[in-house]
Amino acid sequence: MNELKILFSRIIGKPLFRITSGGGSGSIVVFVIGQKDAVLFIKCAWRLELNDKVITSSNENSKALSGDIPKNISKLIGLFIREVSIGEFYDLKLRFSEGWSMSIFCDITSQHIFEALDENWSLCFPDDNICYTLDKNFKIIKEKYY
Repeated sequence: MNELKILFSRIIGKPLFRITSGGGSGSIVVFVIGQKDAVLFIKCAWRLELNDKVITSSNENSKALSGDIPKNISKLIGLFIREVSIGEFYDLKLRFSEGWSMSIFCDITSQHIFEALDENWSLCFPDDNICYTLDKNFKIIKEKYY
């Protein structure tokens, strides 16, 4: 767990440069952090909050551009990551500037009904050519980015 805290500390203070969500991506969220300093892929359940108010979640409408997911998640572009907390079973809490936060719930297990979904999240560092992925068995897998 300490190694993960060190890895996530590398994204603290960095802005969200680009976000992909909705449309063909469905509820999957991809954060490009900094000028591609890191990329965070979120495939499991999540909830977006503003000042302790729920704004949207992974179960909302993901229609490209007009759905609740892409419309609301795009509001994070340019915000800075202030804090990352790692909870039990590797759930994450991302806190951004201006009162925004995202709770990430690792719900993809070995019994998940969609076999194509075999990981909860991945934190990747393209310049280092490395990714740290939480798989469906709740194991951290270290693999190449490219």
